[in-house]
Amino acid sequence: MNVNDGLSDNDIHSVAKDTEGFMWFGTGGGLNRYDGRTFKIFRISESSYRRIDKVVSLNRDYLLIRSEQNLFLFNKKYERFLPVCDSVSKQPIMFSDFIAAPNGSCWGVFSNELSKITFPFPLAKDTAFVSVRHVAKNLQNDSFTVLCTGEDGKMLYCASKKGTVYRFTPGQRKLQKVCDGQLPSSWWVSSLLNDNSFIWISTVGDGLYGYDLTNGKLHHWQYISEKTENQLSHNDVFRLLPIGNAQYLAVTWNGYTLLSLTSEREIELRDFHSFLHNGKQYFETRMISGYYDKEGLLWIGTEGGGVLFSDLRQSFYHQYAQKRSNEICGIQMDSDGYIWLATFHKGVLRSTQPFDVTHPLSFESFGPHIPQLKTAICSSLNKNGSLWFGTKDGRIFRYGKNQQWDDMRIDIPKQPSPVIWNLLMVTDDQCWAGTSNGLYWVDFRQGTSRHISWNNPQIPDHIQIRTLVAGDDQTLWLGTGRGLLRLWLSGNKVLQTHAGYEAKAGMPDTEIEVRALLWGKDKKLWVGYAGNGLASYSPEGDSILTCYTTTQGLCSNFVTALVEDSDHSLWVGSNSGISRLSRHLQSFYNYYISGSNRSVFFGKDFLFWGNHSTLTYFRPSDLRFNYPKEKGRVIFTDLEVNHSPVQIGQNVNGQVVLPQSLLYTSKLHLTHENRNFSLSFTNLLYLSKLQKYLFRLYPYQKEWIMANEGEKISYDRLPAGSYTFQVKTH
Repeated sequence: MNVNDGLSDNDIHSVAKDTEGFMWFGTGGGLNRYDGRTFKIFRISESSYRRIDKVVSLNRDYLLIRSEQNLFLFNKKYERFLPVCDSVSKQPIMFSDFIAAPNGSCWGVFSNELSKITFPFPLAKDTAFVSVRHVAKNLQNDSFTVLCTGEDGKMLYCASKKGTVYRFTPGQRKLQKVCDGQLPSSWWVSSLLNDNSFIWISTVGDGLYGYDLTNGKLHHWQYISEKTENQLSHNDVFRLLPIGNAQYLAVTWNGYTLLSLTSEREIELRDFHSFLHNGKQYFETRMISGYYDKEGLLWIGTEGGGVLFSDLRQSFYHQYAQKRSNEICGIQMDSDGYIWLATFHKGVLRSTQPFDVTHPLSFESFGPHIPQLKTAICSSLNKNGSLWFGTKDGRIFRYGKNQQWDDMRIDIPKQPSPVIWNLLMVTDDQCWAGTSNGLYWVDFRQGTSRHISWNNPQIPDHIQIRTLVAGDDQTLWLGTGRGLLRLWLSGNKVLQTHAGYEAKAGMPDTEIEVRALLWGKDKKLWVGYAGNGLASYSPEGDSILTCYTTTQGLCSNFVTALVEDSDHSLWVGSNSGISRLSRHLQSFYNYYISGSNRSVFFGKDFLFWGNHSTLTYFRPSDLRFNYPKEKGRVIFTDLEVNHSPVQIGQNVNGQVVLPQSLLYTSKLHLTHENRNFSLSFTNLLYLSKLQKYLFRLYPYQKEWIMANEGEKISYDRLPAGSYTFQVKTH
C-alpha cells in the first residue's frame, strides 16, 4: 500500500497497533490510521509535513509519538497532538527510544539516563505536562540508544551506542551489565528484543547479534557477499520481529531474513531480497520498520515503497499432492492416528506414520494385494475401530483390530454386483450399504446381504444411493438420484417412506440428485445437491426449511461433502471450493483451496478434504479470527453528511455534528438540512475477501440487509424520527 491507496507518504518509519485494533503508521508526512479499507491522515501542523518516526500505543485514548526528537501525545478522542513537556522545567522531553509501561506510563532513554514518565490523565487540551523520574544512569560514558521490556514483562533491557546491554529491575536503582558490545562509532544499535532467553541486538552496519542468556554465548550474523546461505540479506537491520514458533523476521535494508531457533538453540537463516510481483506494482526491499500481530498479520514499513502487508492467516492449510490423478473417495483415521484413504486408482492407502501436523504427510499402499481392491469407492470406521471399504464391484473389505483382512460381496442374481457408494455402521458386524442398486442390509458375521424394498411412487427401491445417514427415532435418510428419501424403520424393515421434499420447497426437479447428507448436532438434516446447492431440513415440520445457493454466497451449487467441526460449525465441500456457514449471518465464508471435493473427515481438530489429486487439511480453529477479542464487534470509523466527510468541531449547516471522534460517539442528532448521511464501519479483521456484515436502520428498516465487503451505508432524505443503526458481523 502506498500514496495511491491513501497513505500520506511512502516512507514508513514506525508501525503500531492500538487497543481498538487500528493500525497506525508513522510516515514522512504525518500520522496515518488504517482500518482495513481506508487511511485517515493526522498532521501535527497543517503547514508542515513533519516526520513521525515512532508510534507507541499507551492506552485506549492516547498514542505516544516522536517527531523531530520531540514527544507528543495524540488524543484519539479529539484527534489532537499535545506536546509532552516536563512539569518542572516546562521544556519539551526528548527520548532516543521509549516503550509503553503499565497504567499508561512509559519508559524512555536519552543520553546516559533511563527515565520513567507518568501521565496525569485526563490531560489539558493544549500541552501535556508530565512527571519525569530519572531512575538509573549509565556511568560508563556510553549513551543509551534503545530499550525493550523483558520476557517477564517487568525487567527492562537497555543497549548503548557501542552495543553493550544492561538489565534494569524496577525497584532497584542500578544497572547490571549483561553483555559487552564493541560497535564502531559509525554504526549503531537500531532495536532490542528479549525473547526465548535471547537478547537480540539489531544494528545498522554490523548485522544482528544474539546473546544466549542460558549459556552466555554471543552469536553474530552478517551479510557476506561471498556466502550464499545462512546469512542476512543486509547488514543494516532495523528491527527483529518474533513471528511465533521460535521464528523471527529481520527487517533489513535489502529485504528480510527469516531466522529459526532450533531445539539445540542454534539459529538457521534464510534471506529474501527479491520478490516476484503481479506485473502491476513494484515491491520495495528497503525495509525499515515492522509489526507482527499474533493473529497472523505482518506489516513492513519501507523507505519509499509504503507498507507491505501479508496475511499469514491465509497460509492456514497443508496439502498432500499425489503425482497422478487418483480420486480420494473416503478418509478415516484409526485409533493410532494413522490416516487411511479409499482411492479410485490405488485402492487403500495408509499414512506412513501417525498424523502429526509438524511432519509432511506421505502414504503407502495398504491392503490385500488383490485386483478387486484397486478401486475403493468409500470407507467407514465402526466403534470397535475396524475399517470398512466398499468397492465398485460390490465387495466390502474389513480391516480389524487383529490386523487381518476379510471380505464379502453383495451379489445380485444374473446381474453384475452393484457399486458400493456408502457404508453406514450399525454394529461391529452390521451396516447399511448405499449402492447403485438401492439399499442393502449387510451382516458381515453371517456373510449375507439383503436388498431392502419399499413402495414409493416417486423413488423406486432399486435407485442409486450415493449417501445415507441415520436420524432420530429409527429414521434413515437416503440421498438418491431423485432426491431425498426418508425411511421409518423397525430394525432393518421399512415401515413407511416419504419423498417429494424438493418439489415442496420449489426446487427445479432437474438437479435434485443428493450427493451429501449430514445429521447435525442441532438435530437438523443438511442436504447437499448436485446442482441445487445446500438445504436444511426440519424434522418437526418434515420439510426443507432453507435453501442455500450461490445467490446466498455458496461458492458452488454442486455440493459433494458435509461435516461439522468441534464447534459445530458446518463445512461444505463443493466442486469449486470449501465453504463455512455462518449461522449468525446466514451466509458463507469461502476458501478456494481445494476444488472438486469428493470426501471429508474431521479428526484431531483437523479437517481433511479429498479430491481428484490432493488431500488438503487444516485446523478450523486457525480460522476463528478473534481479533479484536470482542467477537462480532463493529467499530464506526467515519461519518459523511450531505456527501462530505465531517470533521470534529466542524459546523455543518449551522450545526456541530461531531464534538468528538465518532469512535467515542453513541448518539447523533441531525437537523433537517443534514438528513442525508453515510456511516462507515469495520470489524478490524483485515480480511480482504471474507468480510460479511448485516445492517439495518431500525425501525426504518425491519429486515437485515447483507453488505458483502461494503462497509459504507448511506441514507438520503431520511424522515424525521429516532433510529438505531445496527450492524452485526461474524
